Amino acid sequence: MPETDDAAKEIAREHDEIDRLSVRICTLSAGADRAAAVHEACVRFAYHVHVEEKHLHQAMRRHLPDGSAVVDAQRRRDRAVLRTVEYCELPDVETDELDVLVGQLVVGIQDHVERYDADLLPALIRACPLAESRRVAELLRAALQAVRDAVKIGDGSKRAPVDAESMPEPHHRGLRGLLHHRAAETEAERRGYAT
Repeated sequence: MPETDDAAKEIAREHDEIDRLSVRICTLSAGADRAAAVHEACVRFAYHVHVEEKHLHQAMRRHLPDGSAVVDAQRRRDRAVLRTVEYCELPDVETDELDVLVGQLVVGIQDHVERYDADLLPALIRACPLAESRRVAELLRAALQAVRDAVKIGDGSKRAPVDAESMPEPHHRGLRGLLHHRAAETEAERRGYAT
């Protein structure tokens, strides 16, 4: 039986995929290909952050020194990127403004990945018991796979371009709902207890 990955490895794998997508965006000129890549990055990052907050942040709050402060600081950074995601997804953004937003999105994604990979995940590896880290990894894996299945995102092994007809308007409403309804958090979640 293969060794079970821990939470840090699971998130690092997801970070690699999102980072590759942000690098791909940088190589594309304005047009349909870049618009599709930006949309995929927006969707992917929004759900990625949601899954991290739901599963990984609880472990970070419990096990990292000053875990609540660390998580709160990361949430503020992620919220700034999510505001950029929201603006990138608006239908009538001028080309020049969209170029600036796309640049901010790429920098925000890369900052998120670098901060987690350089600081937060190594700290979590040192502080979190392996059994709990493996349990969180299973939750992360299941949640990320559910997102991939729901919005037709590949697992990185096969990247099929998302065609406009396969992504109907309700998906966009769902993303907006995710961005707007995330502030509601129970006291138990804020303190890092499993709900």
